[in-house]
Amino acid sequence: MVHASLLEYPTNYKEAIDWLVAIRTSGGIKELGAAVVNLFAEQSYDDEFMALIKEIRLKVKRYLRQSGFSDQPAVRIILKLLPDESEYPIEVGSPPTITEIEEAIECQHPSHKEEKGVPIADKSESHKPKPILPRNISDADVIKAISDSADQYDKLLRKLWKSKTYEHSYDVTATWEQSCAPEPQTCAKIFVGIAPMLAAGTCALRHIALFASENDLIADSTKKVGSFLKAAGFHIGRDINAKKTVGIFRFNMSFADNRFINNLREVSGLPMDL
Repeated sequence: MVHASLLEYPTNYKEAIDWLVAIRTSGGIKELGAAVVNLFAEQSYDDEFMALIKEIRLKVKRYLRQSGFSDQPAVRIILKLLPDESEYPIEVGSPPTITEIEEAIECQHPSHKEEKGVPIADKSESHKPKPILPRNISDADVIKAISDSADQYDKLLRKLWKSKTYEHSYDVTATWEQSCAPEPQTCAKIFVGIAPMLAAGTCALRHIALFASENDLIADSTKKVGSFLKAAGFHIGRDINAKKTVGIFRFNMSFADNRFINNLREVSGLPMDL
């Protein structure tokens, strides 16, 4: 499906990458970063403010529960962090084991523990207004994380796609100026909503590539990487480079290190305690 506007939010991993790349190619990444910074500064607690983010997160959680994703340790970690909705009961399954977490290529963030000797905050501090969406990085780091992720996903697409037949999820008319400039906060909410899917999907894809046979073709849907790409929303025959092997693709995925994944989690507005 080709979307006519960037306000039509992504519903799978491929669309999430295409959405971010579309903003980058239309010159809106700096503006998106600024809009996300403003979003994190919001201290309004009305339900309307979070409605779109919650809607996207719910669909992301449902998507990540599908076969091909939910069995990946990195995905299971994100599933535990995404909130449940009582009207849409979702079973995540048993918590990840220590072994599974270690197998997640260090894509999880280390637990934050209290340090000895740190004084307890004054009670008055707890009554100060707090932003709705938590984060632990500076405004500049938020903007850099978004810009870096857009750059890396643009490079990744160019490495894995079949350039002549690849179908972009967003029409060429779906630009920052046309879609997001009038409503930058909406696009910021979309990004925050899809960031967990980008983090989980990217970590899982690197993990699968590392443990797949290096001679496999990434366009072979009967093999590990090809099967995952198909579940991610790619049309194997139309979108994926038929000649690329897993061995080469591993190198293409080397950007997805601990820092990259943690930065995506930071800008997702989710807790960082797993």
